[in-house]
Amino acid sequence: MAYDYDDTPIHCATCGVEMEPSSRFCANCGAVTASQANRGPVYAPGMLHAGGLGYGAPANVPNYLVGAILATICCCLPAGIVAIVYAAQVNGKLAAGDYTGAVRYSNNAKIWCWVSFGLGIAWFVLLGISGFMGSLTTFMW
Repeated sequence: MAYDYDDTPIHCATCGVEMEPSSRFCANCGAVTASQANRGPVYAPGMLHAGGLGYGAPANVPNYLVGAILATICCCLPAGIVAIVYAAQVNGKLAAGDYTGAVRYSNNAKIWCWVSFGLGIAWFVLLGISGFMGSLTTFMW
């Protein structure tokens, strides 16, 4: 059982869960403890703030911009452009503190990169088949 200096249990002011005396944040809800509240801006693990990522937040959200550009040039132009639009917005979402939005746009960029790649491969296969069929008809005559 955790006690304050006067032998009273320490509880979170937000959710009421008992905490360790050395805790900076509530393990249950992430609220700042009363002893840390007057020390300036602090952020609970996983929290995002306007200045960037907070303590414990995942810092690497891939934007797939290079893959989107390559898929646009080499595979399928329309689907690649959609991938570029999504990929270009990932870093902006992170900078604004919208981690879930950044992850959503990153996933959409990845999906559209693969769609562009798949359509490009399908197009080249169809061209190869039609070229082969065309050579068969000229050979047979």
